[in-house]
Amino acid sequence: MKIPYRIERIETKQFATFQDKLNFDKDLGLSTEFNFSLSDDCSQIRCISIIRYEQENDTILILELACYFVIAEEGVNQITEQGK
Repeated sequence: MKIPYRIERIETKQFATFQDKLNFDKDLGLSTEFNFSLSDDCSQIRCISIIRYEQENDTILILELACYFVIAEEGVNQITEQGK
């Protein structure tokens, strides 16, 4: 099943760097987290992406983005029909 959609907007919810905790002689770790939510009428999806660079349990950089997608009406109809 193909669901037609478009990106409505992208927001930076959080961005921070903690350069004072960075040690150039040590490795950086990277972690990612993704959370999805669907509107009650199935016409929008939100994806929250969180990216962290860490070093020895200290956060060096954090970026949190919210991406909003709008689902075309025919896609909403497919989703709601399949859910019945």
